Amino acid sequence: MEYSNIKTRWVTITPEVATEMLGKNKKNARNINMRKVALYARDLVSGAWGLCDQPIAFYVGGELANGQHRLLAIIKSGVSAVMMVMHDVPIGTRFDLHLPRSMSVQTGLPTGKVACIRSIVGRGCSATMTPNEIMVFYSRHSEAVDFVYGGSHNRHLGQAPMKAVIARAFACNLDRVRLARFLEILGTGISAGQNESAAIRLRNWLLSNDRTGGDVVRLGIYRRTEYALVLFLRGEHATASRELKEEAFPLPEETEQ
Repeated sequence: MEYSNIKTRWVTITPEVATEMLGKNKKNARNINMRKVALYARDLVSGAWGLCDQPIAFYVGGELANGQHRLLAIIKSGVSAVMMVMHDVPIGTRFDLHLPRSMSVQTGLPTGKVACIRSIVGRGCSATMTPNEIMVFYSRHSEAVDFVYGGSHNRHLGQAPMKAVIARAFACNLDRVRLARFLEILGTGISAGQNESAAIRLRNWLLSNDRTGGDVVRLGIYRRTEYALVLFLRGEHATASRELKEEAFPLPEETEQ
């Protein structure tokens, strides 16, 4: 392949320019991932979008070779962005072949904390978030996330949906001694009486049920943890493990909306 004719420059791409560039995407269009477009657009609107090392690329002859999701995000957001643009790329050049960086690598947070944050925001489900959104959330609620992420409670019971509920309760400034006790009982299986039975009921349910799966399973774990934690904080006896249907621990910023 001949690479000496490739022309590269940094360009401010406006929504109008993005529309024009997408008009040259005729043969090489991939299926559009609108969720990815929405993520990029949110970062553009928030000002979190920085320089990207992946070019908007055009093959010899002018056909768009790479960058359609970023161009769509510029159009969706209405925000211009500076991007590397390459022209006269040899036909057959392939893109996006290397191992992508994980969200943990991009944010500098352990995988468990990333999963916990996504579950807090998604109320049990794994919310789709950009690295910037994860870091903004963590900067606001790092104490709550760190509280549930650390400790010696049973790792087999450490699903993100369960931790998300406890982190939410922590962020609501509820009794942190009791929250720590709740985590302790989940780890040890040892309680001091009926006023702590809700934690035992939840623990037994978690250990006896299949907890692998998608958002339906995650939501079930989240709602059962809510039910158990509400009773536990009240010191009430639990006769069974049940699901709570309404959010018990709204974050401060959610109540402000």
